[in-house]
Amino acid sequence: MLTTDPQLIIPEKQENNQVVEIKNLDFYFRSNNIEKQTLFDINLTLKKGEVLIWKGPPGSG
Repeated sequence: MLTTDPQLIIPEKQENNQVVEIKNLDFYFRSNNIEKQTLFDINLTLKKGEVLIWKGPPGSG
């Protein structure tokens, strides 16, 4: 479940080589009566040619 009104922004103009921008991303897993927040207020900007590797403990993905 996504909350906090996350925004995925794909800029119209590529003047600064910005490809992807994420603002205010929170993510929750819910099962029965249990809720676990796994992402907290993520802000990310990727530019053309950049590579992102998101790493976590085994079983986290």
